[in-house]
Amino acid sequence: MDVQHRPSTSPSGPGERLRVEDAFFLANETAQVTQQVGGLALFAPGPVPSREQAVDSVRARLPDLPRMRQRLVPDRRGRLVWREVDGFDPDRQVRTRHLGSPGEPSTLDAFVAEMVSSPLDRSRPLWEMQVLDGLPDGRGALAFRMHHCVGDGLAVIANIAAMFDDASGRPYRLPDGGGSPPDRPEATRRARLAEGGRQARLVARGLTHLARAGAAPPSALNGPLGGSQRSYARVALSRVEVGAAARSLSVSSGNLVLGLVAEGLHHLLDSRGRPAPDGRLRVMVPRSMRARGTLGLPGNWTGSVPVDLPVGPLPVADRVVAVHRQVQRRVGRGEPEAARLVMHAQGAVPRRLQPRVARLLYGARWFNLVASYFPGPRQRLTFCGSPLDRVFPVLPLAERVGVTVGAMPWGDTVGIGVTGDAGLVPDVAVLADAVGDAFADLSGA
Repeated sequence: MDVQHRPSTSPSGPGERLRVEDAFFLANETAQVTQQVGGLALFAPGPVPSREQAVDSVRARLPDLPRMRQRLVPDRRGRLVWREVDGFDPDRQVRTRHLGSPGEPSTLDAFVAEMVSSPLDRSRPLWEMQVLDGLPDGRGALAFRMHHCVGDGLAVIANIAAMFDDASGRPYRLPDGGGSPPDRPEATRRARLAEGGRQARLVARGLTHLARAGAAPPSALNGPLGGSQRSYARVALSRVEVGAAARSLSVSSGNLVLGLVAEGLHHLLDSRGRPAPDGRLRVMVPRSMRARGTLGLPGNWTGSVPVDLPVGPLPVADRVVAVHRQVQRRVGRGEPEAARLVMHAQGAVPRRLQPRVARLLYGARWFNLVASYFPGPRQRLTFCGSPLDRVFPVLPLAERVGVTVGAMPWGDTVGIGVTGDAGLVPDVAVLADAVGDAFADLSGA
């Protein structure tokens, strides 16, 4: 058992220790860089749930969502532990907003930018939900954010989806068929040793290649962040057409989207008259390392793949295929496993030095941007009886990293959300629009 899951005793009772991988994201949070993962879900045209309905619905699901009832507190030795908030009620965590009213943002994108510009209150459970109305087309929306220390993208999606109902009106659960199978009790000692040896060799190979990758190239998208203010833009693609385009190029849907992001970055840099000096940008792509059956487990269970995106002049299809091949090559040589080991190993550093080490490992020295593709449901889900039409991810920035991109299929669409530093990358809409245009060209070719 991971030692970070051992109960810890404190004056107010036991608590579950904060894992090293989760503390990593607390250490990387500063006044300029909040570490929050979230999403913006659009309701189909129709009634928008009231605040009372939303609070009642969340309250009914809380027994199955422990992290949404807990906050971080220090134990006797100063180590952070998760502990239940006595008598916790979600009333203060759920809010309603009317866009366009006095003092409120006028657009959804402006609202999201405002939401992720402020930190979550660490004295309370580290999540927040907001129900929005007042959209020009009569729709409503649901915005959700959760601190990255609570979990990776899959954990956050699982928490959000657990508040929704499927077509039959029953609470929805994301299918948990991905990842590697858990250890079988009947596995022989020799088989376990053989698998351990294989994993050790894979990690060693991955560490070698990570070391050879070196620093990220210089880019206009990197530099001192202008503060905590963010910019945000989004684009929706047809899920069916994304799948068809991916099959036609013999690539995965996730790598197709990553190739489109590379095309969007090419246009963004070109619009600024500042192309990448050597025609590439390095993106850090999180990759789930969860075993099958662990989707509901809180925490961060990810490795990452550093990918050098070709962002010079190149046909879109060629760019997508080049990105796909590079991702496959890097995954095959153990780089995600090696990256996870590096993240875990920083827990061996004395506690007072861990924040400094975490920031050395996570920032513009090693990557220019972050991009992630999350799994999502195909069926139509509802919240308080109102159907949800599409979802756009919201990802945090890193130190001196001015842009992140999240993509997630949901229902009939693939929603792509681009978050930027308002000072360094205010023109995120150029990137989002270029992704949409490149996909239209590719799927219409």
